[in-house]
Amino acid sequence: MSHRTIRYALLLALEPIGTVRRVSELVAAVRPLAELGPRPSKFVSDLLRVELMRGRVTRPSWGRYQLQSLPRTTRGRAVAAVSAAGRRPGMTVDNTSSTLNLGSAVLELGPVEKSQ
Repeated sequence: MSHRTIRYALLLALEPIGTVRRVSELVAAVRPLAELGPRPSKFVSDLLRVELMRGRVTRPSWGRYQLQSLPRTTRGRAVAAVSAAGRRPGMTVDNTSSTLNLGSAVLELGPVEKSQ
């Protein structure tokens, strides 16, 4: 899976806008989709740095990320890329929650923290 596709999966895992997620939650969300190397939290943080520079993501505190904006076109590309790259048939992304449905496995990201 390309780095762009993993970044897209991370953006989808950060939905809805305003939700604060820990790096460990994001690693757990994308680990079934891609090999993250020997230091998965660093890998995820490095990928999210690109989204920080683009203004889609903010870092409210150490080890936590928050989605700021996700244009409709980008979201559509993200859903298509992540669905096409899924290793299991029937993978879908739930539009109403931060859930990645991988056919036989559903990844819940745990409790949602709202920023102030």
